[in-house]
Amino acid sequence: MLTKVVLTLVSVVVVQGSYSRAQELSCLTEKARADSKLYAHLQLEAYAALDRRAKTYEKLKTPEQIEDYQKRLRRFMTMQFGGVS
Repeated sequence: MLTKVVLTLVSVVVVQGSYSRAQELSCLTEKARADSKLYAHLQLEAYAALDRRAKTYEKLKTPEQIEDYQKRLRRFMTMQFGGVS
């Protein structure tokens, strides 16, 4: 019986704490909420790109493969900056 009472009290405290934190978040402006969503989205994109880079990098075994990889990256980055070398 005591265990049920303790568990109930703990549950109430946890739920109350969660509710308080939810109220704190509701004080954000619409712009702040939008900025937060954008930041989270950009983080996901960045981590996905890092995962792709790691997988590609792990496949490189020979000096020739590494050199080819570097050339491809250099060519890609040059194009991203408008062809300036």
